Amino acid sequence: MATMIDDYIMNRVNIYKIFRVVAIIFLLALTSMIISAPKNKVSFASQTPTVAFSHATCENLDSNTLTYSTETFDIENSSFKRNVTVYFDIANHYLEVYYRFGVKSQQTEELELSWIKIDEDSQETEVNYQFESSGIYDIRCYIKYGEDIEVTDWITVKCDTDAPNELASINSMEEYQKGGTVFDVTFDTLHCSDELSGYKETYFSFTYTSSQKEHYSYRKADSGMNTFRIEDNGILAITYIDNAGNYATVEYEFDKFDKTAPLAPVIVITPDNDMAYAGGYAKSYTVTIAYGQDSQSGIAPKQYYVINGVTKEYATSFKLSNPSGLVDKQTVIRASTVDNVGNVSETTQEIILDNTFDVSTPIIRITKISIDLMSENTHTISFTATDTGSGVDNSKIKLDNIDTIIEPSANNTYFAHFSAFGKSSCILHVSDKVGNNTLQHIVINYFGDENKAKVIEEYHNIFHSLNFSEYRESAVDDIILAYERLNNALMAENTQNSQFDTLFASIDKLIAGNSNHSYIINTKPVYISSFIKYKICESDLNDYKKGDSVELVFNALVLDEQKSYVKLAGFSKGFAEAFNLSAYFKDQLLSQLEKGIEIEMNLPYKYYERQFAIINKTNNEIVPSMLYNNKIVFTIKDSGDYVMVISGDKSTDNSTTKTIKVFGKPMTYATFFGIIFGTLAGAGVLIGIITIVRKRRR
Repeated sequence: MATMIDDYIMNRVNIYKIFRVVAIIFLLALTSMIISAPKNKVSFASQTPTVAFSHATCENLDSNTLTYSTETFDIENSSFKRNVTVYFDIANHYLEVYYRFGVKSQQTEELELSWIKIDEDSQETEVNYQFESSGIYDIRCYIKYGEDIEVTDWITVKCDTDAPNELASINSMEEYQKGGTVFDVTFDTLHCSDELSGYKETYFSFTYTSSQKEHYSYRKADSGMNTFRIEDNGILAITYIDNAGNYATVEYEFDKFDKTAPLAPVIVITPDNDMAYAGGYAKSYTVTIAYGQDSQSGIAPKQYYVINGVTKEYATSFKLSNPSGLVDKQTVIRASTVDNVGNVSETTQEIILDNTFDVSTPIIRITKISIDLMSENTHTISFTATDTGSGVDNSKIKLDNIDTIIEPSANNTYFAHFSAFGKSSCILHVSDKVGNNTLQHIVINYFGDENKAKVIEEYHNIFHSLNFSEYRESAVDDIILAYERLNNALMAENTQNSQFDTLFASIDKLIAGNSNHSYIINTKPVYISSFIKYKICESDLNDYKKGDSVELVFNALVLDEQKSYVKLAGFSKGFAEAFNLSAYFKDQLLSQLEKGIEIEMNLPYKYYERQFAIINKTNNEIVPSMLYNNKIVFTIKDSGDYVMVISGDKSTDNSTTKTIKVFGKPMTYATFFGIIFGTLAGAGVLIGIITIVRKRRR
């Protein structure tokens, strides 16, 4: 047992010895490693990197040259600087070290910038961060080595990179100044300010742009009001500087000194007609003045011209229509342009010779006026027209409201042929070639009677509708002679209506009695009037043979509903009589005649002042009627019953007894009127039986 214990103890001692040997060897090896390590390296604990604020720089402004240089400043004084750069010293960067900056303004969260690597072989000894935006910032520099991150240093930075924001007020030139005057330029720096670093000072200069005057060099402005005078156009430059070295330069242009005369005007004189056509004459001239432009102050709103030494304001084109009458026989016009500050351009002059004006009107002399109803153009006027200036313009001779051609002839003689009915006068217009016009009033004597004019027109148309081959040669001569007498009566000044009636009756008789169809009118008896006539307007009736006779009968009728017919005629008061028209032997005659039968009768005493209406009893249609020369005329195209309605009372003025003769028998108007309308003794009276017999041509 003892032996076993001894053996165990001996084994433990040996193991301990072995452990000691191994431990000594390990310590020797470790010591050798430490001794063999480089001499400049220290233990891990002594290698902790460091970074600390070193200094700061900013851009410094040279106010004389407005250029920047970099200077170092003490950041601890908390003043604003421009483009600040902050530097940090680096120490103990023997291992790989990473640096980054954390930047925080007063209004924002911290901004982490990227890590900057500086390894153990780097020669860098500092890091920096630059501020280029305005604001107040906190900057922290972080260092990372291994897994450790720590803040080593931080600093507050005030950076102002904005130019001054409140600038000086300056007066500007609102109105143009004339050359030779002065203008006081004033600006105020009292209220200049800068939001961050604050306003510091102002410099200004003024450079003339249009003259060689002495300039205001770059100089410092006073605090408050600054005033200086300028005499010409130029540019004012003002430079504002804040306490951080930022500046703003503003230029103001003063360009309202106007020493330049405007462009000269152009006078344009235009004749108001074709002078080549008018032989070098003009009735008038239009004078237009185009005043020259001005690129600076502009031309004045009022411009003036001088005509024959008299100054007048020019507003728009004006006319010269009369010669001046000066001794030198010419009109002189001068004009100059004036701008808004009084500069005057060079004078322009134009001359108009007085002998180019034609202000005299043509002279008209009527030589003859003739009327010929047998001509297509019933009237012929011959006259002379002369003009001593530009001459008569043949294309502008006219009669007003009359379409005719004026025919020129020799010796300034002219002829006008036209037809006119219903006119009592016309006006002849004659113009010369520059437009001077002369009027000549020409009277056409129809006695102012419109109805007479219609009758004359009718006789004119009748003549041109006649077929003279149906008349004997002597009958044709008689008709022409009758029309010549009518022409003479129209030309005379004292022809009475009764004379015209005689002439008309003569023509009617010649035309009716000398045609190859002669009508004999027999009355059995005729109570209506000694001047009543019935005229058949023929058409081509193939079945109407020579020798046939037609009997037309007027019978008085008993009238019913008299008031209804008066009302139908549109009269407020009146009376009516009825009659019947029938045709025997040829019942179809009325319907075959295109124009019907025209009935014309003289009016009783005082009845020519009334209104009349003829009404067809079958259909109550009103037959058109016409009043003229104390007669009533109407045309009936169908046989049947008719009513004559007369306005007013049936009674007449019998204060003076009036008589007429019917077939040589004297009869008072009252009796005569009663017979006409069938009122004698209240009984119906036969008004008339007329037989029209067609005879052979002789």
